[in-house]
Amino acid sequence: MIKFLKKIYHATRYMYNYIFCFHKFGHVGIGTTINNPLRIGGGKYIFIGNSCFILDGLRIEAISKWKDKKYEPKIDIEDSVTVGQNCHFTCANRLYIGKGVSILPQVLITDIEHEYISDKSLRETGLEVGSVEIGENAVIGMGARILGHKNIRIGKSAVIGTNAVVTHDVPDYTIVAGIPAKVIGKVNCEKEPNSSCDK
Repeated sequence: MIKFLKKIYHATRYMYNYIFCFHKFGHVGIGTTINNPLRIGGGKYIFIGNSCFILDGLRIEAISKWKDKKYEPKIDIEDSVTVGQNCHFTCANRLYIGKGVSILPQVLITDIEHEYISDKSLRETGLEVGSVEIGENAVIGMGARILGHKNIRIGKSAVIGTNAVVTHDVPDYTIVAGIPAKVIGKVNCEKEPNSSCDK
């Protein structure tokens, strides 16, 4: 009986979320929770997997047009991703977040940068566009900035330190910190075939 009531509760909650939030996205998986307030741009280009937990204050934008130029953005958030409060994700090309990634509060992840032209505001200039890929089970520390306008891949189980600014690739099982982010160590884990993971 208790299991049955839990199923009804979860189904009812999903329907409520779909009516007031989930329908704005391209897809939201079963068991995912997204807390309000929430700011969404280009929701049809955003796909969220199962059992994700997204806390309040997320600003997530897929940019399909800027000035006179059109883009084909896609934001993919895989299963079991956790996103802390007040994060900001922006994409004009590709932003991929792998399974089990943990993103702490106040993180910026973007694959764009505004061009700088003297005597013009950013609203008057174009975009430099790249891509961001975050490997499964990576941890992105509080306040980190991932700037992917020149293409960035953050490896499997990598750890990004608090307030780090990431402008280059981060290998699997690597810890980085600082501005700009630099390698400061390796993650302790069991040795796996064909990986750079140290014991």
